Formats: sequence, structure tokens, C-alpha cells
Amino acid sequence: MSTIKVKFFARIREIVKTPKAEISVNDKIKLIDFMNLLAEKYGPEFREYVFKADQIASHIMLMINGNAAKNHDVFLEENDTLAILPPVGGGNNYH
Repeated sequence: MSTIKVKFFARIREIVKTPKAEISVNDKIKLIDFMNLLAEKYGPEFREYVFKADQIASHIMLMINGNAAKNHDVFLEENDTLAILPPVGGGNNYH
């Protein structure tokens, strides 16, 4: 049994109604499979926001232990932390 820590940000946090969670899985799990597991847990609104067809939407940024996860076939392991971030934009450019 492995525990994966998940941090949710901005709109995704609003959808899941929590800033973080700890999800137990049987063993190592591919990132894409873990995201599908989260979609089952958090429902259709999460799935519609995070996925496009059966792939993770290009506007969603995933970070594992602080590193961008571009390959969705990587494995998550015990005590990994996954951050799920929606598009980041805006900000002021005042000098």
C-alpha cells in the first residue's frame, strides 16, 4: 500500500473542496491512472476540467515532488506529492 499526497490549487481546489488529500493505492501507479482515480473520486466536474478526451488537458500543469511531470506514464510512488495546477496567468508588470 502506498500513500500519495495531492495538493489542489485555484479552480481545482474549488471543485474538490479541499486544498490537499492523501490517497492510498495498492502499489506504484502511473500518473495517468492516478488522475483517472481522482476523477472517479471527485466526479464529473473534476474530469471535465482536468481531462480532454482520455488525456490530461494541455492547460493542466502536474508537478511531482516539485518537478513538472510532462510524461503522464511516469509512476507515482510512496510519499510522492502531486500538485495539480490550473492555468496560471495574469499578474501585474509594475516596476
